Amino acid sequence: MKVSLIHTLSGHEAAIYKLIPGQRAGTFFSCGGEGYVVEWDPQISEKGQLLARDTDSLYCMNLIGPDQLLMGTKNGILISCTLKTTQEIRKLDIHKKGIYSIAANGDYVFTAGGDGWLRVLNRQTLNLIFSIQLSGKALRSVILMPDTNQLIVAGSESKIFLLDALRFDLISSNDSAHDNSVFCMLMSSQDKFYSAGRDARLNFNKIGKTITNIASVPAHMNTINDLALNQEASLLASVSRDRTIKIWKTENLELLKVIDGLKYKSHTHSINTVIWLDHETLASAGDDRLIKVWKIEV
Repeated sequence: MKVSLIHTLSGHEAAIYKLIPGQRAGTFFSCGGEGYVVEWDPQISEKGQLLARDTDSLYCMNLIGPDQLLMGTKNGILISCTLKTTQEIRKLDIHKKGIYSIAANGDYVFTAGGDGWLRVLNRQTLNLIFSIQLSGKALRSVILMPDTNQLIVAGSESKIFLLDALRFDLISSNDSAHDNSVFCMLMSSQDKFYSAGRDARLNFNKIGKTITNIASVPAHMNTINDLALNQEASLLASVSRDRTIKIWKTENLELLKVIDGLKYKSHTHSINTVIWLDHETLASAGDDRLIKVWKIEV
């Protein structure tokens, strides 16, 4: 595997917490601690376009539909922004602490908060329609199973919860998947998903009547903050507070490459977020306020 650093993008004035794919191929959005939302197209320019700005830190975001961007803030505010005109902004005070993850299906928006509550909102109106407190500590990640109308939620008590995404009933929970907080999860297929967090382990899990572990590896030296899946190349990327990016085989979690600062001029601080832009282009960002774009050739 050959790794090349092809772009280093700057412009954020604080830590970058989330990258998500943009509206066009090869583009993406970033948000961070200073409240910036920036759009990037590194094939055209290494300068980003500031789309929106808030006075609060932005922890997460999700593009739902063609032009509606949802953002979660440090103080529990959900911000809705229409990208066609960023003046159309709504703010909803729905959590008592930060919003760490946002997911959506055809009918609902789900938010996971630092107050331990899962909030369910109508996707069209953003009216709050249901709430459930799953933990006395923070909920850090929420993902949807694509075909079975089920929801997976995890957080700081190391538990992973399985819920019905239409009736909002708790189906089951697993409190042995990790030894500490679960920071991130990612669907692999209809009934399998990856999870990782503060115990620095990368887990591959299967969903049936309960959640069971298929494989688990000690993946990093410190907290794993984010995961990104490349289905076309069968690659999984993980990023960590230990300042490394690691590339794994999806089927057996075989480690293929470590991208670090010594050899590859990677990040100098915690890496918080990672996405694949295409089958051989990876973007990462973190506390050093920089976005690194990598070419990964297998």
